[in-house]
Amino acid sequence: MGLSGWGWEDVIDTFKTAETDLDFLDSPIHGNSGPLTVRRWHREEMGRAQITFFDGMIETGESPISDINDRSQLPGLGVFPVTIDNNGNRVSTSLAYLTEEVRNRENLEIVTHAEVTRVVFNGTNAEGVSLANGEELTAERLAEAGVELVITARREERLNNAAREISDKYGVSVTPVVADSSTEEGREALYA
Repeated sequence: MGLSGWGWEDVIDTFKTAETDLDFLDSPIHGNSGPLTVRRWHREEMGRAQITFFDGMIETGESPISDINDRSQLPGLGVFPVTIDNNGNRVSTSLAYLTEEVRNRENLEIVTHAEVTRVVFNGTNAEGVSLANGEELTAERLAEAGVELVITARREERLNNAAREISDKYGVSVTPVVADSSTEEGREALYA
């Protein structure tokens, strides 16, 4: 079931490397030194409706569990892990990974709200991208020959056209990946 290569055993080490799970620091299925802080809401932090729902489910016979990611505890009712710190602040992937040190790298430019319409090539080397607003972002070398180029998009027509254009013009192998959030496979591709 699901996409090949995206099973639990395939991705668990990546998740463990990415997270510091404040609730399960010594767990074999959770990380304890990654940049992304993870924990569960404590009862005193929950709203009245959440507490009422949780208590009502327990009254109907659901078993409370401490970790919904631990198969050995399922089935049961638990609190979903969230990326917040002990002060209740949201820790996004950009905050976790794009630290001040990373943001100050000379070879990095972060561009937000930018829709890429075309990859700019010089031979088989990708050297930049064209944006929908007409701007062109270039770098001395974004990719070297022999590096696999993966393009993702939510609109299949645009993605297939870009992949075909690159393959035909430059003889580069391109793997188009459609991120369709209306299907299970698309959600896995978007959020995995």
